[in-house]
Amino acid sequence: IDPRDMLISREHARVFQQGQQLWLEDLDSTNGTFHNGRRIFGRVLLRDGDDLKLGNAVVRVQM
Repeated sequence: IDPRDMLISREHARVFQQGQQLWLEDLDSTNGTFHNGRRIFGRVLLRDGDDLKLGNAVVRVQM
């Protein structure tokens, strides 16, 4: 993820672990956080192979 990407907010999103699960949470970003092509509001459970998009960056989850 390029920190110079103008589509990424200073505090855009976070990935965190709760128990044995990983979650993605949008932090009220201006341009949105996308999970498997859909904009999220709040948090979603992550699974192996999911695609995340923040600004111009696409990241694939591998567990």
